Amino acid sequence: MTMTDCIIPNRKADQNGYVPMPFQGGYQGMHRVAWQILNGPVPKGLVIDHTCHNEDTTCSGGTDCQHRACVNPAHLRAVSHLENVQAGQRVMANRESCVNGHAVSENLAHRPNGRAYCLSCRKESNKALMIRLKERA
Repeated sequence: MTMTDCIIPNRKADQNGYVPMPFQGGYQGMHRVAWQILNGPVPKGLVIDHTCHNEDTTCSGGTDCQHRACVNPAHLRAVSHLENVQAGQRVMANRESCVNGHAVSENLAHRPNGRAYCLSCRKESNKALMIRLKERA
């Protein structure tokens, strides 16, 4: 499965990388709408996972992840939140480096909710935040 198999709508994504659209009196991610049109309501306690993301080890993840916009029904499945997070963790663990080039083997850490992050990126982000806070004072 590659990005060429993905169906990416020609619409602007939100700040989280998902493409919103009006549906059933509110706004939902277009991927959720696509899944619901074919399968009915998303079962309670489940989320829609992009299998195209789980199989692409070159994806940087996060809000820049192009897979979040994919609406190809063959790339969508309903899973628990934990299973969705774990699928993303497998992708991160299979990479050699994070999006900023830090070696995953030396920097991979996990939040209490199981989500992976890069220790070096976290340190750099915290350092930049402290500088901004001092400048405001």
